[in-house]
Amino acid sequence: VWIFGDIWCSVWLAVDVWMCTASILNLCAISLDRYLAVTRPVNYPQ
Repeated sequence: VWIFGDIWCSVWLAVDVWMCTASILNLCAISLDRYLAVTRPVNYPQ
């Protein structure tokens, strides 16, 4: 049972989804960065 009310529940869910999405996008950016560093070491910025 959620005791904080409907508005706080909606805010909590929105922030939760937002942070999970940001985390996933961050992992994708790191993966792309590492991929470019391995596949193009000469062109990769120092």
